[in-house]
Amino acid sequence: MKKILAFVLVLMMVVSMVACGGTPATTPATTAPATTPATTVPPTSGLDPDDPLYKSGIGEVDLNERVFTIANAAGTTLTGVVEGSLQQQKLAEMYSVLGERFNCSFEFLPDAATSLFSNAYPVLMSGETYADALYSTYWSLGYFVYNGYAMNMDDISTIQSEQDYWTKVGDEVGRLWEKQYVLTPNVSFAWEYAWGVFFNKAMAEDLGLPDLYQLVRDGKWTIEKFGEYVNMATKDNGDNVWTGEDSYGWGGPHNDVDLAMFIGAGGEMLRKDENGKWLLNTGTAETMNLVSELREVLKNGIYDLSGGESWGYYYDMFQEDRMLFAPYPAVGSKWYFSEMDDFGFLPLPKLNDQQTGYYSYMDHNTYGFLIPSNVEKLEEVGLVLDAIACYSQAVIEPMLLEQYELTDFRDEESMEMLNIIRETLTVMPVITLLSMVDMSIMNATSFAVAAALVQGIDFAAEYEAHAELTQLTIDTMLGQ
Repeated sequence: MKKILAFVLVLMMVVSMVACGGTPATTPATTAPATTPATTVPPTSGLDPDDPLYKSGIGEVDLNERVFTIANAAGTTLTGVVEGSLQQQKLAEMYSVLGERFNCSFEFLPDAATSLFSNAYPVLMSGETYADALYSTYWSLGYFVYNGYAMNMDDISTIQSEQDYWTKVGDEVGRLWEKQYVLTPNVSFAWEYAWGVFFNKAMAEDLGLPDLYQLVRDGKWTIEKFGEYVNMATKDNGDNVWTGEDSYGWGGPHNDVDLAMFIGAGGEMLRKDENGKWLLNTGTAETMNLVSELREVLKNGIYDLSGGESWGYYYDMFQEDRMLFAPYPAVGSKWYFSEMDDFGFLPLPKLNDQQTGYYSYMDHNTYGFLIPSNVEKLEEVGLVLDAIACYSQAVIEPMLLEQYELTDFRDEESMEMLNIIRETLTVMPVITLLSMVDMSIMNATSFAVAAALVQGIDFAAEYEAHAELTQLTIDTMLGQ
């Protein structure tokens, strides 16, 4: 329905510009007759199927030379990762095409996630407009949601959030409020930062492990199997002292590793009770049992919760054939393992055979768009953001996927595994929620899981210490 409304709005804009000498119409799309049959005007009518905006149904619209400002706290994600790279060229081409098509241009305000709130919030409080859209991490955008400066994008008819060119990583957060304040387009390449498990092929062969890819296909890649292979790979070098010189089944420097394993095994931080109220789920017997089971599996790894060692310290061990599994997002293939001759990539292991699919964890650093509540001509902003999302899926994302297939990964099977992961992307909503207000509460909650898994800290005691304040925060934020 929103796709039809978006197309109707485009027609209204064009008709209005002819009648009014080029001034775009601002009549809300909700004024369109509700009885118009969905089959009367196909949304993609008049567009070539090869048109990058074919799915959106957006044709040419004159936005009267409007300059769209985007507060970009994502570094080069929106503008190109490497100067002169194919990605940068394609992104520049996208903004050029959209600018010509809509008679508009783009301006990117350089921000950082940590400073976006302090930069933009005072401006919004004064009633002024900071930017037409904010593009940043979910946790930094959360401040604007919590303080009432975010538009519900479901109310903007030109944003077709039901289309698959808007990734679904924001659904977990959106369903908490039953409103969509943040949306992630394919230009974010969110799947690059989805957690999986790299494996050292040479070690797997030496240990006589079965075909791990086939294990995934058969639905048998479970934490039990992960633990079995971890135990096989963990070996002391003979000095009876466990150090970085020994061999380990897995390793990593950050609590995200353990949270990823928790999510992959079906762990949930929030649940709804019979009255529809969101409750902290970490105190349930089910979660406690999962933490205990994961703790047993993860004990034979090398890990530093404090993050004293760099990521490279652990992943150097992986490259030196002293670590079998390296849990990390897919982007690790070019950040850490680009010099390796061979490696494989798998989804996070399931809890057991009964778990229906492989779950993948996106943390609160996932990027998305937010439209501040005082922006003018919201339908125009929505139209442009929808076009960015559609175009990036049609042109930019295939280019990056091809790069992974041909360059970043070492085999076709890893690409197959990545596509499995892409189907189940989610963020951890409770962490995103808590980080909006109090990072210390977020850390206490997330680190409680991680510390319990690896360091053997009493998880039940950690839960009791923070549960009341955490639940109070959730209730306040969601108005429960």
